[in-house]
Parts: sequence; structure tokens; C-alpha cells
Amino acid sequence: GNNGANSLSDILNLNNGTLKVLELRGNAEIDDECVDKLTQMIKNNQSLKELDLSDCNFSEDGDKELHVAAKL
Repeated sequence: GNNGANSLSDILNLNNGTLKVLELRGNAEIDDECVDKLTQMIKNNQSLKELDLSDCNFSEDGDKELHVAAKL
């Protein structure tokens, strides 16, 4: 859920040098509450090449924010 996604984002934002793929798809408990931390992690993470958040519970605006961060 949101607590786990937020915690994971915090950890990967600070300490990831090897993780290349992260799949969190299909988790309806992950929603817009996580968008800020996930976008920060996407922007700061150098090794992550693929992040699958499909079928999570993001609003259209949250989904858009994540896509913008992923294109940076």
C-alpha cells in the first residue's frame, strides 16, 4: 500500500545503485498519496530503468505527474 511505497521510495531515493527494474503493478492500495515521493525517487534515481505502476489507483493528475517525472 501507500506506506510501503513511500518507504520504498525513500530508500531508493537515497541508496540505490543497482536496482534496474521495479514492478509495483496491480496494487490498488497505491494511490496519489505516493505521487510526490515516487516522482522524487524517479528524478533522483540513476540506476532504475523500468518502473511498472500500471493498474495502481492513481488519478489522472497523479498519473500525469509520474509520466512527466519519468521523461526527465
